[in-house]
Amino acid sequence: MTRLLVVNQYYAPDLASSGQLLAELCEALAASGMEVHVVASQPSYTEGAAPAAEFEVLNSVNVHRVSVGGSVGRERMRTRAAGYVKFMFNAWNKARALARKLQPDTVLTLSNPPSVGLIGAQVSQMINAR
Repeated sequence: MTRLLVVNQYYAPDLASSGQLLAELCEALAASGMEVHVVASQPSYTEGAAPAAEFEVLNSVNVHRVSVGGSVGRERMRTRAAGYVKFMFNAWNKARALARKLQPDTVLTLSNPPSVGLIGAQVSQMINAR
């Protein structure tokens, strides 16, 4: 079975469009027989977002959530920047641990935050994945 590790700050039920589109893609890949693991933050796109489980399976997709340390919402640039930094640090640690454990065939990153591709590049190189 092919394994995919995906890293993006937002994932459903968070309201960010990248998270919604990513959920559709991951669910379709899981339905086709791929084992899909997603590293995402706790819902943080809007203030007042309800927390999600640290690990859950949503429509056959394994979702691993990391904290952004209370940096919730997008109204203030300072809050958004703090959330990006906290996500990058926590996602890097979670993605490395999952990659070592799962040995995915492919690592995929999206655009939130813009520097998240660095995690994908380093993790895929670490385990010789695509």
